[in-house]
Amino acid sequence: MTKPAYAGYPIHEVKFISAGINPNSPALQRRGRGGRGHHTTGTPMQPGNVALILHAHHPYVRAAGRSYAGEESLHALIASSLIPTLGALHDLHEQGATPRVGLAWSPMLLEQLADPVVQKHFSFWLDDWLARLDQTGALLSHEHESARAYLIRYYREWGQGIRHSFDQRFGRNLVGALRVLCEAGVVEPIFSTATDVPCGQISRVGTLRAQIELGALAVTRWCGGQPQGFWPPAQDYSPNTAALLVDAGATYVVGNLDGIDGTEARATGIDARATGGWLLENRLAALRYDQGLAPYLDDPALAYSGDPLYRSPATGADGLAWFRNGLAAPNEPYDPFDALLRAHEHAEHFADVLAARTNSAALELVVLDTALLGADWFEGPTWLQALVRMLAARSDLALTLPADWLRANRPKRMVDQAANRRHPTGEQRSSLRRTLHSAENRLAALARRLPDAESERERVLQQAARELLLAQAGTTPHEITKHLARCDQLCAIAEHPTLSDTDLTTLETWEEEDNPFAYLNYRMFA
Repeated sequence: MTKPAYAGYPIHEVKFISAGINPNSPALQRRGRGGRGHHTTGTPMQPGNVALILHAHHPYVRAAGRSYAGEESLHALIASSLIPTLGALHDLHEQGATPRVGLAWSPMLLEQLADPVVQKHFSFWLDDWLARLDQTGALLSHEHESARAYLIRYYREWGQGIRHSFDQRFGRNLVGALRVLCEAGVVEPIFSTATDVPCGQISRVGTLRAQIELGALAVTRWCGGQPQGFWPPAQDYSPNTAALLVDAGATYVVGNLDGIDGTEARATGIDARATGGWLLENRLAALRYDQGLAPYLDDPALAYSGDPLYRSPATGADGLAWFRNGLAAPNEPYDPFDALLRAHEHAEHFADVLAARTNSAALELVVLDTALLGADWFEGPTWLQALVRMLAARSDLALTLPADWLRANRPKRMVDQAANRRHPTGEQRSSLRRTLHSAENRLAALARRLPDAESERERVLQQAARELLLAQAGTTPHEITKHLARCDQLCAIAEHPTLSDTDLTTLETWEEEDNPFAYLNYRMFA
């Protein structure tokens, strides 16, 4: 068998690069010699402002009991995206690179990351993944498949690094690791609705207020400070949201909302890419992110993640990815060494793109899906770490946080607040929405009628509100119907003169199965 071109590289060297600390990278060497866009001579220029926003969400999949069946997608996101991203930000902070980023991890995701059951199940899942890796590696070594054996060794060290980060570096407390960054001013937390449900899908203003206030409270609880920014789930926005956001402590909204699409800006000569506007004058601003960067990050044909040197997301029957991207060289073995060097080169290129699109009076707002950085683009966390390091070293660009930029650059115009509704339609969805609306009204009526509920009856109403939130966030008709049925039954139990043993057993079972937002108060829905 032909020896792979990368077989001679020691594993520890590949692992070193995967951590994003590679002083010998060609990209970093070029940057150090005054690469493209890096001003080293001439008249000093005011740097352009760049704000990076990392957003992430995962539906509620937390499984009660010992088995992690059903949580696998969350565990894969934690291992491939969340832990590497947190590790990259902590590395940069500890090395003085000032990685100032906005982070819009949904309240529902934070609740699950903080759950001891999810933490335990992730540990079980990672143990099983590493054990399967060892079994596959033993077979490959026996069959003398050198290319795959090399990758098995790489994946084993990668997985052991994830295990060390989770257990030792972060003490199994990922929200605690995030809070450290927030309290250090490295990360600016941004909130969304509690269960990441689009605003336009909530029919009652009272329920929308509860979703917004509970979302802000959750992020405040886990990140250690009240968030000022709001990330509209699915970029779905309704005009009656603005006042509710201000009441919840928000000062800006991030997104491509209708009315900030550049039409007015082009007519008035304003740079729509870089300029925010007021949704409520001097109270709530809207910051529009730059869609012109989408080809580099999201376009299936042009994005960095599709580079033929990167790892293909496709996996074999053993659940492992063996090959590179692209149709030009099908079944070409993946080479981590070359791929991670390419991530540094792409980071340098993206920094140059940002420099070409910014000016000193503008804010270049870059939105990144955290799932892309790892789960969909394996080398993404290395790219992010290299990008932040390069931005910190340049004189023509400066990383900033949205709230800091707004304090120094007040918008000078109002923007339209037309509803921006992107939720799916259809007869089944419409029927479910009507049922959701009925459940909202029933819970609101109970909250007004029983404001002083105590003991078990209060717990029943709390759980009914929790089931309503989970129904609103359901991604399938089955999930929505299940949580709506539970909400309806709990509302009926709350109206019983006394609670039977059967009622209490039902309550305790569902409290164990569906338990996010322990501080939820049903009175918020009145």
